[in-house]
Amino acid sequence: FKLTYRNINLILFTSCLISVKLMEDNIYEDCFYAKVGGISIEKLKSIEAFFLELIDYNLFLSETEYTQVYLSILYRLIEEKFFPY
Repeated sequence: FKLTYRNINLILFTSCLISVKLMEDNIYEDCFYAKVGGISIEKLKSIEAFFLELIDYNLFLSETEYTQVYLSILYRLIEEKFFPY
């Protein structure tokens, strides 16, 4: 899987969606999240399943793991000039 400027928004949206579903007691139906994300319900379910498989359904990170992932993403974004400044 390659992170690109074309899919980063969808990946970030999906990670936030899964986080909300995990942490919140009251969640909305998938049709609401699909509308917010500007995608179809089928696409939402598909990308959510793909993302969960990609992370091997591991929804929790230690502080060390979080820092490693954060820095890895940050460095990749800097290398590929995702930041306009």
